[in-house]
Amino acid sequence: MRFCFSLLYIFFGFSAFSQQTLSAEQAKEDVVFLYDNMVKVHPGLYRYQDSTEYAEMFHAILNSFVGPVDYLSFFNRISPLITSVKDLHTGYGHNKKWAKEHKKVLPFVLKEIDDEYHLQYNASSDTTFSRGLIIKEIEGQSIEEVTRIIRDNIGTDGNNEPAKRLYASKSIGAYYPRFFELADSVTVTATLPHTDSVLTFELATIERKALISSIIKRYPDKARKNLDYEILDSTKSVGKLDITSFVYKGSPLDIFQRKFGRTLKKRFKEIKRDSIEHLVLDLRSNGGGYIPNVGKVLKYLSQEPFKLIDTMAFKRSAYFKIFPVYRIMPPLMAPFYFNKTTEEYRYHANGKSPGRMPSKKHNYSGDLYVFMDANSYSATVFTIALLKDMERATFIGTIPGGATWGSHAGSWYTPKLPNSKIRLRIPQYRIVHSRWEKSHDDFFVQPDVEVINTAEDFKKDIDPYEKALFELIKD
Repeated sequence: MRFCFSLLYIFFGFSAFSQQTLSAEQAKEDVVFLYDNMVKVHPGLYRYQDSTEYAEMFHAILNSFVGPVDYLSFFNRISPLITSVKDLHTGYGHNKKWAKEHKKVLPFVLKEIDDEYHLQYNASSDTTFSRGLIIKEIEGQSIEEVTRIIRDNIGTDGNNEPAKRLYASKSIGAYYPRFFELADSVTVTATLPHTDSVLTFELATIERKALISSIIKRYPDKARKNLDYEILDSTKSVGKLDITSFVYKGSPLDIFQRKFGRTLKKRFKEIKRDSIEHLVLDLRSNGGGYIPNVGKVLKYLSQEPFKLIDTMAFKRSAYFKIFPVYRIMPPLMAPFYFNKTTEEYRYHANGKSPGRMPSKKHNYSGDLYVFMDANSYSATVFTIALLKDMERATFIGTIPGGATWGSHAGSWYTPKLPNSKIRLRIPQYRIVHSRWEKSHDDFFVQPDVEVINTAEDFKKDIDPYEKALFELIKD
């Protein structure tokens, strides 16, 4: 059973403290290494920023090191060289030594509503720290300042602000230790709604691996199972297919993820059996995954032939980073697939190929609705953007986290900085979504029905997405 609980899992590789000290020379060597590899490998380094400004930022950071610097300060100081790219697929994480020594995270998840941060899930042993409290301070620092620092250090696609705000609240447990020192316990102050009484809690921190399992155990009705199907209303013939990830392997050897295809086929058989007239594709908090699985989903929903990718490109300067000589065959064969070139890129274009045909046997042709939020990302935006171009669905929620045109993804170059051993994560490909004659021009897919979280719905534990869905079906 595979659970996806909100978006907690995304940033668990990140946090931020070590006692290591770097000399100015070591720090500068690491910054030069970082910059050179970004310039050489990243396929979209200047899509959302100016090359001159990026170079000026690099020199300013480089020249800021005039003496020894502790690891934490160094880690935070190089952040702009990652976040200014404005690409969520681009990142960096702590070295293995730090990760081994610092496993604690905050034991809770927050939800931002009307500029207030409500406690949504509590994984601590203190059960009086209960859902609905409004968080005011963490370790004496205002929650507004804490979340601002987190938002400022997240490089979302095109500077997607809703995505930054969502990550800063939902993933605060994992993000907080990246920028603030976290001990075995943390002091949190909070108030109850509509009161001025301040409550203080001393909460034991929790290891990263225990956070999700603790929340699922405490809130079992909130756990989501990938590729789960349920009937929301039998009288109105409303069903929901929950896709929490485009990764669903039967075993480590299931490299083509056939289990995803088998399970999906089973679900659409059930949907047809139940004569569903209104189908919801729930893609909230789906951070993406295996791109071919997008095609497996669309073949059951599309009413006409479709293609996923328009072009796939990489930087020519990154050729032997992507296809190392020791692999022998890939560097020899790559030019036959990526057979077109520009001065900077080598790429493959799908051209006028007919595309994939929809499934005849289990294709769903009824009314389709898509639930999406700012954490619908990567392969999930592939799905959303293509369905939008097909004019195949009604979109409910907020803009997704990724851009309509495509993303920088596919595979990653993951070197370590030579002295600090900080790990980089640089995407190697620029993948452009296939576009249709009736494609839309929005940078982010806009919802047909916008969902706004309210304190009243939160208090009553009402799903605002399902609320909006049934209002729409009723009308």
